[in-house]
Amino acid sequence: MWRLKTHTPGSTLRLSVAVHHPDHGAFFDAVLTLRRVPRLSCSRQRWLLGRPHRVALWIYWQAVVLLWKVRTCASRPLPAWLRVRV
Repeated sequence: MWRLKTHTPGSTLRLSVAVHHPDHGAFFDAVLTLRRVPRLSCSRQRWLLGRPHRVALWIYWQAVVLLWKVRTCASRPLPAWLRVRV
């Protein structure tokens, strides 16, 4: 039997999840507690300079470096049913 428990969110939010198995008893128990933090006025600027964009730029930069070094890319092998038997 699953049991989810929470209260009306305010400055904090607490979520409890419990699983009780008929044969094994208390099988799983977890609690998540969150607290509200005020939004900063520069949150949009922080998001724009955040990790997702930096990771994407790093990946594209590495691709440019590989193209500049004229590295060849190996394609993945064909599946067995597409290979030509000689």
